Amino acid sequence: MKYLKTLNVWDYSIQEAIKSGQIKIQVGQWLLCGNGRKSRYVSHTKHTMNVVHWQGSAKATNELFKARLNAGQKLQERMKKKGLVQA
Repeated sequence: MKYLKTLNVWDYSIQEAIKSGQIKIQVGQWLLCGNGRKSRYVSHTKHTMNVVHWQGSAKATNELFKARLNAGQKLQERMKKKGLVQA
């Protein structure tokens, strides 16, 4: 899958298209949340979007992005062990 051009998720129709699967984006996709610096996509649910906003430096932003990915992987592992999601 290729990355898309930067999408502005403050546009409600873009949010809905992502949540419904009409627009498929991958982890790390650049997004805008209104005006300003770009954010990076981590994940989404039916009701929320998990993105990492600018943290004052590229290094700090990337560290938070990696931490969120790691936290998500650990959660998936715990859910699999409990049988809440398929392996």
